[in-house]
Amino acid sequence: MKGTGRKVVMSAICLISAFLLLFLCWCIMSSGSIRTYDGEKSLSEKFVMDINGSPNGFFINSQNTDNPVLLFVSSGPGTDDYVFTDKYKDMKLEDEFTVVYWDYRDMGIAYDKSFDTGRITLENILKDTETVTEYLKKRFGKDRIFIMGFSGGTHISLQAVREHPENYHALINMAQAVTDGPKRDELMYEFMRRTFADRGDSAYLGKLEDSVEKMEDGRIVC
Repeated sequence: MKGTGRKVVMSAICLISAFLLLFLCWCIMSSGSIRTYDGEKSLSEKFVMDINGSPNGFFINSQNTDNPVLLFVSSGPGTDDYVFTDKYKDMKLEDEFTVVYWDYRDMGIAYDKSFDTGRITLENILKDTETVTEYLKKRFGKDRIFIMGFSGGTHISLQAVREHPENYHALINMAQAVTDGPKRDELMYEFMRRTFADRGDSAYLGKLEDSVEKMEDGRIVC
């Protein structure tokens, strides 16, 4: 494969940089405490709870707990999105919903370094989603709830609704993940190739071609 060693090094650098950036953003944006409200029926909670034998984290914010419940499935892997929501206060989700920001098993505030990461599978997370949904329905007296996924969480929320549509009023997703595996690489490659070609950017087009391997069957390996 072309430039395998270089790609491994670059991937490691990008991964480390991403984690450092996330940590920096967290330090800058997080006040270290959950948002609170003054209303009689308002709610502000932050807690970790065992779900199907695994730690799960929750931030719950609501101006009025009579409002519909919205389960927010965090992005991933391992990203706690609650600390970033202060940047988008104009959404005012807590005015219309009881918003449950969910850190699924062993992520965010539920992280436990001794946890068996082999138990973090899509199948188990989907079972957790069903359990969390039933917990929220019972706690807040709802027949159905809303569910919203962000980025990596969109795949979880989409599968959850497909398996149990009776549990949800609607699915709302942001930055929807639409595919994975080799097909994803091909889509990214074709998009970048067309973009650089349209710009007449031969330098970046050359770098793109050097960074991929074209298989005999036409598939692209990044």
